[in-house]
Amino acid sequence: MARPGKYVALIWDNSLSKDSNLSQEIESIGLTLHEVESIDAVLDIKFNNTLLFFYVVDKFNGKFNNLSELKRKYRSKKFICIDMLGFESLKELCDENNIIYIRRKFDADRFETFVTGQCIDVLRSFSNPGHVEQSETYQSSKLSERIDTAAYALRDLRLNSTGEIVEELLSISRALKENRLKSSSDTSRRDVSVKGETKNALQTIGGIFDAIENSGLAAIVVSGAVTAVIGCGGWSAVACQTVCLASWHGKEALIAAIDKLPGPKIRQKRQKSAEIA
Repeated sequence: MARPGKYVALIWDNSLSKDSNLSQEIESIGLTLHEVESIDAVLDIKFNNTLLFFYVVDKFNGKFNNLSELKRKYRSKKFICIDMLGFESLKELCDENNIIYIRRKFDADRFETFVTGQCIDVLRSFSNPGHVEQSETYQSSKLSERIDTAAYALRDLRLNSTGEIVEELLSISRALKENRLKSSSDTSRRDVSVKGETKNALQTIGGIFDAIENSGLAAIVVSGAVTAVIGCGGWSAVACQTVCLASWHGKEALIAAIDKLPGPKIRQKRQKSAEIA
């Protein structure tokens, strides 16, 4: 049976501050992060037993070609280049060498979520139940943590009529935590559950539009809470951005965008109770 590597190589040509939590997140799914400060000396380093390579750049480096040389040495491995400025020569190099090229700026939280999510996807390509179980546990843990953050932030605002929403969010988080305590070999069911509970949390957050009369204030609160939770569902960046944009246009637009996300259909309990009222 094929087995994945133990390491994730993260090569920086980046003047931004490094994500101090990323190493811990990678370890939580059973891997070790190997950080390299620059592409300059990368050819002198041995990357034995490395699962995945990331190259993160926001400044020009005359040795971009070292990336293609590294890819040729480890041609069977997955390489992802994250270009935060948009170097045309780097894009061409990636296209020629079967390196995934992403032109995008990340903040620390989204970068952490993206890198860890890519690692989980590669782990899933190996028939190793232990690693799959760890990856699903990570997703569930991260989601419950983000839901708690959104719920506590909403509670701290001390807005009228949001108590029920806070409690419903905390209830979703508790259910996720309890689910992690139960051993199960049905990993596909757990994956659907994480997507489904992410959608349910987002739908619950949409109820803030009903609870706050000032639509402008409601949109600000909703958009913040949606941003905290949306990244845990495992959807594409475009899908996440679509939901985030919809959160500024009222409850109907938000629920419609959430319902289009892949995964189980969202519960309609809160929507129905609002209609009856």
